[in-house]
Amino acid sequence: MRDRKYRDAKGAIVIDGPRSLATAVQCGAEIEEIFVRENEYERFSHLYSRETKVSEVGARAFDSLADSTTPQGVLAIARRVDADFSSLAQEHRVVVMDAIQDPGNVGAIIRTAAAAGFGAVVGCLGTADLWSPRSVRASAGTIFSLNVHRQADLVEVLESVADTGHTRVVTLASGTMTFDQLKVDERMTLILGSEAHGVSDEAIERSELKVAVPMAHPVESLNVSVAAGIVMYQMSGSINGQ
Repeated sequence: MRDRKYRDAKGAIVIDGPRSLATAVQCGAEIEEIFVRENEYERFSHLYSRETKVSEVGARAFDSLADSTTPQGVLAIARRVDADFSSLAQEHRVVVMDAIQDPGNVGAIIRTAAAAGFGAVVGCLGTADLWSPRSVRASAGTIFSLNVHRQADLVEVLESVADTGHTRVVTLASGTMTFDQLKVDERMTLILGSEAHGVSDEAIERSELKVAVPMAHPVESLNVSVAAGIVMYQMSGSINGQ
């Protein structure tokens, strides 16, 4: 299960650790099998359903399955579900990742998107796998609460959301407004660029709003997941009619 090609062929997702698994179950993830380290079956019994297959395995075998450096004794295999563009574009808030390569950043953005009330997340070509064990773990399992599409074409995504009335927003150091000046619309999409190069020219050209996050000297940039959180919470204001 460490091999992405194998996971993709099987349509499988690895959920590593009790916290992520508990959240995934709460969000309605389709759990196919749970593996627990030997002698720890009862410890995780609150995570089992009557229909779920649970296998207790030896410590060495379990650690070989787990992706994390410090396995926590339980992991699960879930069924991957990728949303199509038409359902994504119907959400009021969407975040699009344009070549973000660190799975930890990907997972942190997903977790914040879920917390801020976003409905969908898209990983475009060049972005780390949204469903990788590291991304799922960094999202604390919240990825299962969102509509997800990965390996998407950036232009196709941005045109799809525009067709359903989304205002497209990019974060730029040279943005024409600061994040706190951003006026929320009924439907909005946030595009985030790579850690090294920022958003692509294609994203900038197709976005109606360019937003900056002011920073005091001597800070020149923020981690992409931190900047994303600041802007996402500013964008979340009207989701529930606030």
